[in-house]
Order: sequence, then C-alpha cells, then structure tokens
Amino acid sequence: MTADIEASGGKAGWISLEHVATAIAVAAFCASVAFYFLQRHDALILQRNQNTIAMMQIAYTENVFAAKNRVNRFIRANKKLYESAFLAAQTRKPFAVNIPDGTLDDFLTLADFYNTVVICREAKSCNPAMIDTLFKGDLCSFIGNAKLIGIPQLVPDYGPDLGRNLLSYEQRECIGS
Repeated sequence: MTADIEASGGKAGWISLEHVATAIAVAAFCASVAFYFLQRHDALILQRNQNTIAMMQIAYTENVFAAKNRVNRFIRANKKLYESAFLAAQTRKPFAVNIPDGTLDDFLTLADFYNTVVICREAKSCNPAMIDTLFKGDLCSFIGNAKLIGIPQLVPDYGPDLGRNLLSYEQRECIGS
C-alpha cells in the first residue's frame, strides 16, 4: 500500500486542489456564457417588442392616421368602382381609373407604412405575433382594396416593386384566414 501511495506521488487517490479549482473555474465560465446568451436572447425579444410598439406609434401619427381615414372614406364612397375593378381583375381585363392626387398620395403613404410593417415582421425585427395581432386586419383590408385601386395607379411612377411585399404578405397571411 505504501508503494501505491508513493507511486501516485503521495496523494492516495485524492483529487488535487488545483484540479478542483480548475473544474470550478470551467463551470463558472460555462455558466457565465450561458447567462450571457440568455441575456442576449431576452434583449432581442425586448428589442422586437419595442420595434413593434414603435410601429404602432407610427400608425397613430397624424400623417398615417389621417391618410388611413381618407383612404377608407374614398373606398366607402367608391364601392361600385371597386366592384368594377374586382371584376376586371378576375377576367384579367385592363381597368383604368383616375384617383385624385391627394388620395393617391394617401395610398402611397399607407403602402409605404404597411410595407415597413411587413418588412419588420418578415425580418423578425418586430415581434411577428404582436404584428399580426395589431395589424393583420388592417393590412389584409388595405391590401385587398389597394391592389385593385391605388397601387396599380402608383406603379408607373414608383416602379413594379411597389406593393410587392404587401401582395406576398396577402398570399401568405390573408387569403383563407
């Protein structure tokens, strides 16, 4: 037995204090790394929620809110025009309509705002569930109307990408829901 103790350097099966200290240091390091990533995840969730709240605040700025009200009045006042645009879209016939410049500007304001909301949602810079809760109804309603009258009249001046994200969102989130 004494030969065994002498062969092991006099430690007789004990773990050295140095090994214990190293194991504790490694465990503390791993715990701090895990804590860091948990904090980062919490910070990311908080940032997404803050971005979503910022979108809601923008929705109620005078510019966006007034544009929404004017576009809604235009849509209600022109139901027959929208019915004709819908039928033309179903039969793929061209449909021309003149929209007053102020109303066209309102459509552009809303298309730009809702495009920003959709991009924020898709990039997960905002909280997708909160975006859907707060904006899905308005988004689907706006896109459904603006794709018939509003966006088509803006495309010649602003390019074919205008409304593309909105139409993609409509296909994924609005159709059938």
